[in-house]
Amino acid sequence: MRKYHGTLIHRSRDEHGTLEIVDDIMTRSLHFGNFIRQSAMVHHHPDHLALAYTCAMMSCLRFQPAPARVLLIGLGGGSLAKFLLRHFPECEVHAVEHRAAVAKLAYGYFQLPDVARLHVHIADAGQFIQTAAGEPFDLILLDAYDERGMATGMDEPAFLEACRQRLAPQGLLVANLWGRERARYKHTLANLQRCFGAPPLQLPSEGTTNVITLSARHALSNPGSHALPPPLLRLEERTGLQLGKLARRLHRRNRPWWARLLR
Repeated sequence: MRKYHGTLIHRSRDEHGTLEIVDDIMTRSLHFGNFIRQSAMVHHHPDHLALAYTCAMMSCLRFQPAPARVLLIGLGGGSLAKFLLRHFPECEVHAVEHRAAVAKLAYGYFQLPDVARLHVHIADAGQFIQTAAGEPFDLILLDAYDERGMATGMDEPAFLEACRQRLAPQGLLVANLWGRERARYKHTLANLQRCFGAPPLQLPSEGTTNVITLSARHALSNPGSHALPPPLLRLEERTGLQLGKLARRLHRRNRPWWARLLR
């Protein structure tokens, strides 16, 4: 059966709604009952980041190039988890997913590995972040969406403050926002600034309406337009991420307004 951009290979429902998986020649995609791709996997390269916004989220490696402990809020098909597990062999990854059916599909259809370094928690993210034990996180990657948009409560001060408290001293909160929801986008930016004491860095994802924000417990400065240092160049080569390009785009987007006018 044809659906969206390809062939429907799975359709089911849980208490939260419809779950669909669609294959095309290059990719497999997860949908929540509409055309929006919640996650995607390249068939011949399952731990590659297939969607532009996930690559943009990894711009955080410019600031935290060797994460040892990462929390994913929202698992989806497991793209970010697979990327981190492959390229950071010492990294421990925790993922909070509200829907058990989504986690089951990630393992069954998206080659999410069942390994000791990956801990998938079927739980409410708000409750988890308040009560989870263990060491703080070097990165918290917030990508929790349903068929309508960002999951309820993920952009509210209490939740964002709880995330800030769970970060290591040099840790970052990286959030995937929908820029087209202007009112909610501005609301989230204001709450991030209130919780972290500074406006987040913003990085629009190329070819989409997603905007990635980066916030930290310490002052997070604009990365500048200079070339990457050798360790980051080696990280770029190892992961295939265009870290230099992402850093330059971060620099351009987060310059003062008057500097942007000068171009």
